[in-house]
Amino acid sequence: MLYVIGMLSNLGMAAYGAGLGTTMRRDISAMYANFLTKTGTFGEDGMNLMIERKWMEQPPQFEAGK
Repeated sequence: MLYVIGMLSNLGMAAYGAGLGTTMRRDISAMYANFLTKTGTFGEDGMNLMIERKWMEQPPQFEAGK
């Protein structure tokens, strides 16, 4: 269930980004930017919780020099 909520959070961020890119009003742009920050923090907390409980492994990291 936490994974589904995380995916819905990502979809919400995509929708906010699309709205931010298409709006011409500064007040609404600021509102979208605020929503994006809050949604990103929420999604990060959920991902950290899943990694902490070993429900999801840490995402692959780039190894330099190989």
